[in-house]
Amino acid sequence: MGYDGASYRSQLNDDEDKKELCEVVTLILYFGNGRWNTSKELRDTFAKKGNVEKYANNYKLNVFEIAYLTEEQIEMFQSDFGIIADYFVKRRKGYKNIENHKPIKHVDEMLKFMEIFAEDERFLKLNLEKKKKGAITMCTILDAAEERGVNRGETLKLIMLVQKKARKGDSIAKIADDLVEDEIVISPIYKMVKEYPEDTERDIYQRLN
Repeated sequence: MGYDGASYRSQLNDDEDKKELCEVVTLILYFGNGRWNTSKELRDTFAKKGNVEKYANNYKLNVFEIAYLTEEQIEMFQSDFGIIADYFVKRRKGYKNIENHKPIKHVDEMLKFMEIFAEDERFLKLNLEKKKKGAITMCTILDAAEERGVNRGETLKLIMLVQKKARKGDSIAKIADDLVEDEIVISPIYKMVKEYPEDTERDIYQRLN
């Protein structure tokens, strides 16, 4: 409501003699898995209902529940947003494999968007532009995110093992030999563990990345 009012005010301030204004429409894109369960009208929030209510200006919210769009509605999108909408619909329905083979036009923007609205930091840490040839799709992104998740789990386990052995006083060479890893892999982890002995394996992982 504030944005709408500010937009109309801006139009009037730009031209005080302006007799016709451009319509301002605010859209709310809701990405939750559940239904929008709060009021969509200002009138519904009034504390008391009475004769004065009919004179009060009402304000309605234009809410679009992205996870509940139909296939026909999704197909109408010509931009990358159609791919995004398809992802949230399938996630809400519980699909184990979310596939979409449409090429993504704006990959970097897509990853930043998904990191925030899908609440998954893996999206922001993917670097697909340099690694992949040809078109990048949602399948490409999700496969890379899953691969990164597996690699992250393996790295966290390795850090935990290095922490245990470093606390016993083992050297880099001994740890590498015991874990059947190259010293070049163990060395940066070992140095971080020594420098930050109170850190958890997740803390060390963040410092290394």
